[in-house]
Amino acid sequence: MPDVERLPPGHADPPPTTVNELYDAAPVGYLTTRPDGTIASANGTLLGWLGAGGDELRGKRLQDIVTAGARIFYETHCAPLLQSEGTLRQIALDLRGSQGRRPALFDWRRIDGADGALIGYRVLVVDATERRAYERELVAERERARQGAAALRDSEARFRAMAEAVPGAVFTCDASGRATYYNNWVLDFTGLSADALLGDGWPSMLHPEDRDRAIAAWAAVTRSGDPYEVEYRIRRRDGAYRWFLGRSIPARDSKGRLLGWYGTCTDVHDLKTAKEDLTESEALLRMVQEAGGVGGFVRDLRTGEVTLSAVDQRIFGLPPGTSRLDREAWSALLHPEDRNRVLLEIETLAAAGATGRQSEYRIVHPDGTVRFVEAQARFVRDAQGRALRCVGVHLDVTERRQREAELRSLNEALETRVQEEVAAREAAQAHLAHAQRMEALGQLAGGIAHDFNNVIQAVQGGAALIERRPGDPDGVRRLARMVSEAAGRGASVTRRLLAFSRRGDLHTEAVNPVALLAGMHEVLVHTLGTGIGVRVEAARGLPPLLADKGQLETVLVNLATNARDAMAGNGQLTLAAAAEMVPHAPGARHPAGLKAGSYLRLSVTDTGAGMPAAVLARVTEPFFTTKEHGKGTGLGLAMAKGFAEQSGGGLQIVSAPGRGTTVSLWFPLAEGALPAAAPPSAPTEMAGGRGRRGVRVLLVEDDALVREVTAEGLEAEGFALLVAADGASALALLEEGEAADVLISDLSMPGMDGLTLIREAQRRRPRLPAILLTGFATNAAEIAIGGAMSGAFTLLRKPIEGRALAERVAMLLEGVAAGERRPG
Repeated sequence: MPDVERLPPGHADPPPTTVNELYDAAPVGYLTTRPDGTIASANGTLLGWLGAGGDELRGKRLQDIVTAGARIFYETHCAPLLQSEGTLRQIALDLRGSQGRRPALFDWRRIDGADGALIGYRVLVVDATERRAYERELVAERERARQGAAALRDSEARFRAMAEAVPGAVFTCDASGRATYYNNWVLDFTGLSADALLGDGWPSMLHPEDRDRAIAAWAAVTRSGDPYEVEYRIRRRDGAYRWFLGRSIPARDSKGRLLGWYGTCTDVHDLKTAKEDLTESEALLRMVQEAGGVGGFVRDLRTGEVTLSAVDQRIFGLPPGTSRLDREAWSALLHPEDRNRVLLEIETLAAAGATGRQSEYRIVHPDGTVRFVEAQARFVRDAQGRALRCVGVHLDVTERRQREAELRSLNEALETRVQEEVAAREAAQAHLAHAQRMEALGQLAGGIAHDFNNVIQAVQGGAALIERRPGDPDGVRRLARMVSEAAGRGASVTRRLLAFSRRGDLHTEAVNPVALLAGMHEVLVHTLGTGIGVRVEAARGLPPLLADKGQLETVLVNLATNARDAMAGNGQLTLAAAAEMVPHAPGARHPAGLKAGSYLRLSVTDTGAGMPAAVLARVTEPFFTTKEHGKGTGLGLAMAKGFAEQSGGGLQIVSAPGRGTTVSLWFPLAEGALPAAAPPSAPTEMAGGRGRRGVRVLLVEDDALVREVTAEGLEAEGFALLVAADGASALALLEEGEAADVLISDLSMPGMDGLTLIREAQRRRPRLPAILLTGFATNAAEIAIGGAMSGAFTLLRKPIEGRALAERVAMLLEGVAAGERRPG
């Protein structure tokens, strides 16, 4: 019975021989066959003898590589023996080589699979050219021995000469098994003398671990007379050991009597080491797969049978030992929703000539558990390119998919949290901005009260003087102009207060920096106190900046108030504007972290005490303040910085103790030029050339004093007046049939506001022109602005002079008349 080599589960064919330099350089031929005798692989030595390539040999039978005579002998005697008994030891056959016939010795070793079934043979092919010549010479020598002792001596001499020419160990033994001859190659290799080796001394050259085994095997064959074959290690002259295959065959006379043995020792060290390395590599690969949870599989594309490794069996939830599955059993493990896709994908790629495939799909364990697996495989094809097998690995990725799902859920929750945090931050910023405006209004209260007292003083004093000088027309006109100028100053202050009190997001617009600072000078010169000088430095023709004007005015007022406090009520405040270009310079640090581009720089400089470095480093932090408790919120500079950055610019503070402070704000430039101021309106003729005397105005105002002054101003401009104190009274006049060409109404009135009155009046008189007057900005005012833009009415802000109001009425009626004349 030959040695049986057990292979691990998962191999349908004998494993292909590892082709490497050591294996191909072995002095013996080597091939593997399948159970039917077809050749699976061959080493380079055998291919060289045959003069064939590996692809040419694969799939042929062993009888295809021998001579015709050897083929008959093999098919007649050897093949039946293999089929009946499953064993076949060494046999001599002639190879059909590229350079003619080559005698060879074939030695079969049976290879069984994990289940004990035969899956092929490993065949060692030894070149027997020299041995065949030796055997022929030996036969001739025997014949000559019968002819005489002289001929025998000549034969022995020739044998020894031939043995000495062999590049390997050659020996002979007598019938009792004692060594009678070693060629010089053995003596040179081992460094031992012939006397030490002849007789029973040959075990001295063997490795101590191999001696007992080799001696026992030799004793057995000397008793049985069978051929001898044992692998053992022989010590080299330098003390190193190499593996050899020791083989000998018995020699018998014509009557069958044993004459002795003739043998050789073939160096198989490199081949054996390569085999051990391969075995170790396979074991290491199995360990790596076990450690990494990577399962291996082989799918036969012709039968659909799948062979699974031990790890793959665990991945698929199969009992240990379930290494082979037929097509139906394998398909049943695939998830029903993925089954057709996976099977079709394999067939399509195999037919398309693909080298491999990678996919992910679900499997179902026998207990119903669903798992995710990732498969990577390569196709094994024959010489014609037909896909034979799909070989690859499986990896259970269920936990990874679960972690990915959890991560997606976490990211979604995080995005929601971020959105909530951003919304909360924006709301907080809005509240802080409103608080800053309220702080600015509180700081301005004293100055505003002073300005309004001055206005009231001028108006009251002028009115009293006018009342006492009815006969002095020139004096009355001069006093009236003074009263009008005072009222204009009050209106300017009111407009600024309304701008400061606005709430909401930034509404950017093109802002003229020269006009802005001029207006701020007008406000601050009266509010900062007589000890503070206010100076403006802004060249004409500066480009407009882009910002929310109301917010910007609030910031400037806060900065001016901080400067006043830093100067303790005495010093110089300078408001400046200048255009600046920030160049594009990689690696350069620009002021306030600005990006490259064009900006308009506004600066507020004071001559106060300045700030030390420690304070300067924290001065823009929210709620940080150096003022006494109750005198500052610490929001001013923080809000100013946030406003400038939100507007697309930045803020920078330069200060030092005793050298004052400069706060600079950069804003991006607005595209295009500022809109040109509208020219003064020229006196307009009334529609149809009727003149103002023919126009009747319905005036609705709840404040009696304002109502009386406005009515007298319109009458002085030539209009006829209908007057009502509220919306209900005005609607009653219209319902009674009173004629009205224009409706003028205040926005804020008790009971019915101006917007409702205009809608109700235009419902009764659909083409009735209307003017809405308002003195402050509220949500209702914003709605009124929208209505005005739609054409339902015209919006004017209080205070407005009688002449300006009359001109607006004339323009409104002119537009109505033009619409009536327009065709269609």
